[in-house]
Amino acid sequence: MGLNDLNLVCSSEESLNVNGGCTDGVWTTISQCPDSTVICGYILNFQTYSSSLDNTAANDITFYCCLICKSFEAMYHSVSTNTCQICDQNCLSCYGTSTNCTACGGSDILTSGVCNSLTNYLELEEAFNDISTFNNDLNTTGWLKNGASIPQGNVCGNYYILGPFSLGDTLYNSDISNLYPHYRMRIKARIYKIDYWNYEKIDIYIDGTKLTILDLQFNDNYPLYFGNMCENPLYPEDLSYFDIEFPHSNINTIIEFSSNISTSLPQWGISHIVYGIYICDLSCLTCSGPSSIECLSCFGNATLYFNGSCICNDGFLATNNAVSETYIQTQCLACSTGCLKCSSVATNGCITCFPLYYILNNQVYF
Repeated sequence: MGLNDLNLVCSSEESLNVNGGCTDGVWTTISQCPDSTVICGYILNFQTYSSSLDNTAANDITFYCCLICKSFEAMYHSVSTNTCQICDQNCLSCYGTSTNCTACGGSDILTSGVCNSLTNYLELEEAFNDISTFNNDLNTTGWLKNGASIPQGNVCGNYYILGPFSLGDTLYNSDISNLYPHYRMRIKARIYKIDYWNYEKIDIYIDGTKLTILDLQFNDNYPLYFGNMCENPLYPEDLSYFDIEFPHSNINTIIEFSSNISTSLPQWGISHIVYGIYICDLSCLTCSGPSSIECLSCFGNATLYFNGSCICNDGFLATNNAVSETYIQTQCLACSTGCLKCSSVATNGCITCFPLYYILNNQVYF
């Protein structure tokens, strides 16, 4: 913002401007606040009326430029360094420090400055957020440029990014498979606008379908929050953070980032990629929500009841099975032969029997 953006008016109702001002007075030439700053205050010298030849009451105005960080793009102002820093990955916004969250993304709940995820949220991958692990992430997480080659990591200002990508480039991951039963998916990342953009945007596709709830659009016709950090020195850079959730239940999925840029000028980069799922209740094979009465289908040897719950069939026992360190499923295991209801699948665990069978000394007989 420059002085030409101000609307100051003389007592004669003439608008002040830096190209001459009112009838009286001399104005300096146009001044601009530095990149990443805006006018945030001023000092003005007021004078008492002296004579009809001097009707100026305000002189020597001084404007102050302040650093303005993108508080709702997961950034905060570091007072000690007078720079804009990135909030913790779980914060949609923060204040003072990276971990003092003031707003959360997705379904996270803010408690005493901390964003806590729901208990059924399972984070599957977090990559490209630490320069020390960046190269390892490049080779192990399955992200490919144009579906064929491993993308490059580069420095853009103070940020380490995947890219830059340009006209026709995509960032693609098809190596996401065997997902646990779930009903929603979540993706977080930081997108970097590099060089000149004219309302072009980044698109995200899940399994070939574009997410219509997301609009990552950039242009150079408004105050940007960074100076030139990389690539062409004529154009400044910008950053946008997103944290989105959407319905999803496929056990295999493909994530693709692309753009609608049509010239060779715009470029983009990405970092801090995170994705995860909101898992179903451990009794559901598919579901519409997290509870045990929101099942849409069941595992083997169980029946879906009218209230949306999965109940093991007669002769089977619901048993929790640790599929991994982070996920448990309910399986219906067969009771001993002839047993209708059981407390365990052991031969002495039978409670009631099918017709023609009977229990004697904790054993089932025909």
